Amino acid sequence: FGGKYFCHDVRVVRLPRHGASCPVAIAVSCSADRQAVAKITAEGVFLEQLETDPARFLPETTDEHLSEDGADEVVRIDLNQPMDDIL
Repeated sequence: FGGKYFCHDVRVVRLPRHGASCPVAIAVSCSADRQAVAKITAEGVFLEQLETDPARFLPETTDEHLSEDGADEVVRIDLNQPMDDIL
């Protein structure tokens, strides 16, 4: 999480210019980006609803499939919690 170029805030300020000379772009590039689609129109800002449970599209997997002999047990992490609760 983070790094030298971590984006934690974005602000768009509208200045009195021709719209074609003032494009708006937000580029987040890291190994965890999810390619969300957003649109800014006169009616507002619209962000694509992302899938919260992408694992539902995968085949059923048990803990035995994920563990090797002698390896530690699988640890499940709920990423919908705050980071303090996970650690």
